Amino acid sequence: MVEESTGTLSVIPELIETDPGSSMQFAVAMAETTLKFQLVDDPQAERVETRRTARLAAQLNSALFQLAGTASGTVEPVGYESGVLDLPTTGPTSYTHLRAWLNAYWWSQITRNSVAENVLAEFRLDDLAEDGQFDDYWCRMFEALRGFDSGDHDWPGSVSAALESIDHPTMSTREESTLLALDLFGMLSAIGDQDEFSTQLERALESHRAYWSATAERRADPVGFASLPILGLTAKASYEGMRIEVESDYLPRGLLENPRWMFDLA
Repeated sequence: MVEESTGTLSVIPELIETDPGSSMQFAVAMAETTLKFQLVDDPQAERVETRRTARLAAQLNSALFQLAGTASGTVEPVGYESGVLDLPTTGPTSYTHLRAWLNAYWWSQITRNSVAENVLAEFRLDDLAEDGQFDDYWCRMFEALRGFDSGDHDWPGSVSAALESIDHPTMSTREESTLLALDLFGMLSAIGDQDEFSTQLERALESHRAYWSATAERRADPVGFASLPILGLTAKASYEGMRIEVESDYLPRGLLENPRWMFDLA
């Protein structure tokens, strides 16, 4: 399965060079699914092949918003593997929404990529969530992350505001909101407090495992093979000086211990 998926990645350049507007979202999903299957066999991302797929997933997530941030009709150079592709810009699209922005944000933290961070910082919440198809707590996560990064001391207020939505979700189930979202806010709030961060990280990992192991169908779903939000927040905490003292197959050390792992790949 991994070999087949890895081979399929070779078609991505042709797809996105021809029509990024309709194929970029598919390319992102293809790279991330391949990575999650690779992490089953290589949970610590020790293999170069695993890290290369992670790099590609990160680059595609960033490119999605880089192309959307410029009006269609021009060409934008984007990083692709160890080189650059010149891709047609798309302007805003239906798939550059809040959920995709958060996904790209986690990758920007995992890769410690300031260029990707700057691209994402140009997008406003009103534009990302205008279709209203998101629980309010994800909007509050956007605000908290942007506030944290910009040095706004009021960002914890967004965490507090998220709790009501987590208790009463409108787009997800309460099981999803409590097991897959609540602990993320705890992790973010604990950055700066070593003992509390370790506690919150362990709790988030336990919740992720509990949700994705609850049924046979979930156990077989590659979405649950890894948690980008947990990994992204862990990388963010590491950058902020937190020691990562928790060990887990959901925390690939190959993507955490060397902050320049993506840039060191050939």
